[in-house]
Amino acid sequence: QFVGKDFTATVTTTLNFGLFVSVDEGVEGLLPARLLGWDWRFNPLKNQWFNGKTKTTLQAGSTLTVTLLDADRAAGRLTFSPKTST
Repeated sequence: QFVGKDFTATVTTTLNFGLFVSVDEGVEGLLPARLLGWDWRFNPLKNQWFNGKTKTTLQAGSTLTVTLLDADRAAGRLTFSPKTST
């Protein structure tokens, strides 16, 4: 029922394959790196994602707006994408 909805999320963990984000107390899911876009690069030394075009970073504690793409209840997995402007 929430697939396709937008949420304000807080980054909880950054990894080379994406970001784990929390949208509510205890509700966490993955924002895969492939959905971030070509301008984003992972910096393992700083444990953050960096956008070379906009000079912005995403790291633990950062907030962003995400869209819920998939909710696999059986596996207990949520997949998010960054919200795109329309």
